[in-house]
Amino acid sequence: MSSVRQVADRFDELKQNGFEDRQARVLAIAIDETVEDRHAGFLAHVDKRFDNVDKKFVEAKKDLAERFDWFVYKVAVLTTAFLAGALAAFLGGFQIVKMLIG
Repeated sequence: MSSVRQVADRFDELKQNGFEDRQARVLAIAIDETVEDRHAGFLAHVDKRFDNVDKKFVEAKKDLAERFDWFVYKVAVLTTAFLAGALAAFLGGFQIVKMLIG
């Protein structure tokens, strides 16, 4: 949004370039409205881009969380399998030693 000072300066510049008061006022206001419209359009475009980036970030974060959950699941399964194997080896060894001793 243009300031009042910018519109007044634009009005004065148009008058200096040969426009009548009414023409200069209408042109200054039209220029101001055009600038505001373009500025609003630009901001809407930027907002849309940021929304798209935000959406991609949320999707990537969700995907990363799913991959991390899958990794944690794999680690838990492997740890459980390792501990079960170690326990079975210990019990099997204990049984063999018990048979040999007794």
